[in-house]
Amino acid sequence: MKKFFGFLTLIAVLVTAGCSDNNSVNYSSENDTAFQTTAIVTEAVITQPAEEKLVSVSENNYIYDNAKILSQEDLKECNNYAGWINSKLMLNTAVVTTNKLENLTPEKYAEKCYNEIFQGMGSGLLLLINNDTNKDYLYKQGTPALYITEQSEKDAFFYATKSIVSGDYKSGILELLSLAESCPKCVFDNGSLFNNEQLLEFESTLAMHSDINAFVVTTNNITEKSNAELAKNFYDRYSSDGKSCKMLFIDKKLGEAVLTDDSGQKSNDKISQLVKANDYCNAVREYFKVIGIVSGSNP
Repeated sequence: MKKFFGFLTLIAVLVTAGCSDNNSVNYSSENDTAFQTTAIVTEAVITQPAEEKLVSVSENNYIYDNAKILSQEDLKECNNYAGWINSKLMLNTAVVTTNKLENLTPEKYAEKCYNEIFQGMGSGLLLLINNDTNKDYLYKQGTPALYITEQSEKDAFFYATKSIVSGDYKSGILELLSLAESCPKCVFDNGSLFNNEQLLEFESTLAMHSDINAFVVTTNNITEKSNAELAKNFYDRYSSDGKSCKMLFIDKKLGEAVLTDDSGQKSNDKISQLVKANDYCNAVREYFKVIGIVSGSNP
């Protein structure tokens, strides 16, 4: 009997050990074959649909008449004027007409259009003719926000709205775009390097020597383009009418200066040194000397 109960006890121990092995004990020997199960977890890839564009951007096109309110002749006249502002005033300029705001406010709709057309870069303006809620809007970025006063914009909208209500959209658009002409015509300070007094000095000096057809561009280059490429873009843009001109390009970010005229790009050691020293005003005055202009405030 003792042997029998001893045998039962041994079986119970073995069974218990076997059960506990399945629950908590992990063991192996050199003679055992290990089987491993690899769990492959896959995640569903959710692809967001491409955001629908408000405008179909095309080269040399500044008027996006989605509401179809302009005749071909009127569209061409408005496009030519916007193109002139784009090149001669160095302001990104566009007009968008729409019958539907796509659940956006006029302000957000205009801003989104500007970002789509100009990648959100540079100084410029975008006029929204809004036939959805009938609240037209002028979006301004950079220079126009500084030079187009609240009163002048209010006055322009007063007269433009009269034209638009009567169906003369062209006159209304041209009235509002003309606000851009209150911005500088010779010094395009996108890099915000000068104060108002300095800008007035440089602008008036270049205006008095309009026969030289010179201009100054400043920037804080955040593009992937080199300053040589960016300077060429500005020069080609300004000289698109085929007239000879001269340009000083200053990049604040890298402290570089590029001089350009019909003969191509060049550098000037003294101007470059002044730019690197952040003495931008004297860099411009030195440039005036290089091209044969004497500024009244030249020290």
